[in-house]
Amino acid sequence: MGQHRAGQGARVTQVLRERGIGFDVAVVWPGNRRIENALKLHSATRICPMCTPNPRVPLVIRKVAEAEKQRRARAARSEARRAREAARRAAVVAAARANPYQDGADAAERFIRWQTEAGRTADQIEATHACITGPARERADVATQAQTERFRGYSDRVAAHLALLRSSQAAVEPAPAVSQEAGPGRGLTLQIPSQRLERRPTRRARPR
Repeated sequence: MGQHRAGQGARVTQVLRERGIGFDVAVVWPGNRRIENALKLHSATRICPMCTPNPRVPLVIRKVAEAEKQRRARAARSEARRAREAARRAAVVAAARANPYQDGADAAERFIRWQTEAGRTADQIEATHACITGPARERADVATQAQTERFRGYSDRVAAHLALLRSSQAAVEPAPAVSQEAGPGRGLTLQIPSQRLERRPTRRARPR
């Protein structure tokens, strides 16, 4: 409104200022240029609260006001969600600083879950773990106490999960069927099921 009163807003207010004519603000509605053009199709005296007591607000303005209300509600919910997420991250960071060993164990839990969901075997997970923790082992002499505890918690939890995973994989893998024949010089023989061989008919050359 300051720009309008200074003659730097709409053209009509600029002309009013140049001619020394004042104006009052009757009402402020949300909208844009399209809404402004739609309002100009209405009678100004019917929607002006100074000309008509308790005028009926145009439908286009009611729709815009409702949309603006919903937008502000969504913005408030989004801001509250970001605030909760920031508080949760701050709590996680505080807990990690208070107990770095448990923080490393939690990181190992996430690592193992991602690896098992990808269908990787225990040997593949162990190789990935060795690749990830290689730089930490090289810098072990310059690591702080918190970093050392976190690495220890991470390594201990991964080792425990690998042992459990290997035992479960060994329990579900079937052993090959073998038979041991008695007698000197005889070892273990694998039993391979015999397959029926079909004899193909031979074609004979016709005499010319």
